Amino acid sequence: MKNKVKLIYVSWLVAMLNIVDGFATHYGLVNGVIEELNPIMDFIWLKSPLLFLSIKTVLSLVLIAISNVVYKTSHVAFQKSYLALLMVLFLLYVGVLVLHITWFVFV
Repeated sequence: MKNKVKLIYVSWLVAMLNIVDGFATHYGLVNGVIEELNPIMDFIWLKSPLLFLSIKTVLSLVLIAISNVVYKTSHVAFQKSYLALLMVLFLLYVGVLVLHITWFVFV
């Protein structure tokens, strides 16, 4: 798979994991299973759970849009760097997802 195609594929994966994280966090907070550790998102959650989910969704869409611009207009060197950052985000979200699953199964 070429780097350009990986860039779009990984950006969609990160966006979907972000949305899954939002709904898993929502579920966990509503049921008192978890706490939001990000102080900004915790503040937003306390103001409005719907706003919290909306922001997670909008940020995912923004990531996909930015990735499409990078895919279409950037030089290969920048695309490789951007892809590396996306891979870091992907691994972080996989870790967060494992954490959510652990909380929901064992708590």
